[in-house]
Amino acid sequence: MQPRKLTPEQRSQYMAALYSCLTYHNAPYLAPLLVKLTPLSLPGLGTLASDAKGHVFIDFDFLQREEIGVEDFGRLLQHESWHVINGHSLISDYSASYDETQVNIAMDLEINQHIPHIKKGWTGKTSCLPKVGIFSAFPEHLTWRQYLEMLNKKRNSASSIKEKTHGKLNTCGRTKISEDLLKVAKKLDPGFEEGSMEQAAAFREVAVRLSDYAKQNPAWGQSHLELVGWADQLLAPSIVPWKRRLSRVLGTKIGDSRPRFDYTWRKPSRRQSYGVGKPYYPAFRGDKSFEPNIVIGIDVSGSMLAGNTLNHVAGEIDAILHAHTISSAYAFFVDVETEELQQADKGAKIIRAGNTSLIQFSHVKSIFKYLYSGGGTDMRKALIAASELRGKLHPDIFILVTDCETPWLAEEPAGLKRVENIILAVNIDISPTDSSEEVCKKYQIPQWLSKAVIPIPAEE
Repeated sequence: MQPRKLTPEQRSQYMAALYSCLTYHNAPYLAPLLVKLTPLSLPGLGTLASDAKGHVFIDFDFLQREEIGVEDFGRLLQHESWHVINGHSLISDYSASYDETQVNIAMDLEINQHIPHIKKGWTGKTSCLPKVGIFSAFPEHLTWRQYLEMLNKKRNSASSIKEKTHGKLNTCGRTKISEDLLKVAKKLDPGFEEGSMEQAAAFREVAVRLSDYAKQNPAWGQSHLELVGWADQLLAPSIVPWKRRLSRVLGTKIGDSRPRFDYTWRKPSRRQSYGVGKPYYPAFRGDKSFEPNIVIGIDVSGSMLAGNTLNHVAGEIDAILHAHTISSAYAFFVDVETEELQQADKGAKIIRAGNTSLIQFSHVKSIFKYLYSGGGTDMRKALIAASELRGKLHPDIFILVTDCETPWLAEEPAGLKRVENIILAVNIDISPTDSSEEVCKKYQIPQWLSKAVIPIPAEE
């Protein structure tokens, strides 16, 4: 068997089948991928097959011999496109552990449930379908690995399946696709690389259209929840764990606030005129012992005490400060007086700056005992207090830990214009999938504060 390009007659037949897939009641959501598939004729295959590069191998003699019409041909193309989407690699990759015919059948059992009207045509009589024929005991909506386990338990070997179906079971021809055949196909047309941007864009567009189609057809969506789930998962924004993001944001801000104590190669060096003399370096040496001043403002409302989330936040901040050799920092609580802090801890090192009482600490966890002191939840006061700190207490980095259920300052205070601000939004109504933009919109955080908002789901 050698793959070859389609003849004009075969191309016309293929295009007719392709268009049949794209009608509203078939599978219009598959259009972004179907139009990118590369059809190749492969006489002697006895069926259809596909590979990860989007090649679809078609035995047109098989189509003629079995009198397969345009719509059934279209269903076979849908079948192959789902194999491409699901990343079903060569059967030979699994043959060491499983019977390759059983693997092929298991994958087809998963795929064929996604094809509209498959039970009405020729393919419905001969395809692998749960609850149909010899697979009548197989439930629907399982993965191919689950079907494979069921096939192994029921001891449905290749020979027994062939005997039960009198050799008329229509399966995908991927068991007959060899590496040598794929090399020839790649020379005819390279297809798209597995994991390439072209492939990812096609899959994503399929997911978008499938999601829209499910919303327009609720009944279809309810009967194809696994497809809707696949689309939602593919379209879901990538989630960066808040701990990793806090480490990156705070670590970067600490590093940027320190003067460079060695030459930097971020800019190319410049030489004196006519190449005479030593090069000028764009950076300068700084003070190695310099520590940026870090001030933490803490919301002391009741919601902040729920669960152990604050302990996790404190542990992460401690680890970051230790990694960057920050020996101490300052914290204050909104509307908490010096007397109240002293009452909570008589040995606390408290510094009075204007109307604000700050606690100097070396470990963030040690300051959360003061959460029980009571206090206000108006973060406007916290921002104003931070902006009014002067001298050695003026922050280089200001971290505000709050549930965001507070009024905000519309304009940036003058004292914070050169300060790196970080807001740790800790709230039980924040989910792990919420983005910074969604949190800013939900809690009306002003734009000047929105550059470094880190959503943290709080424990109930």
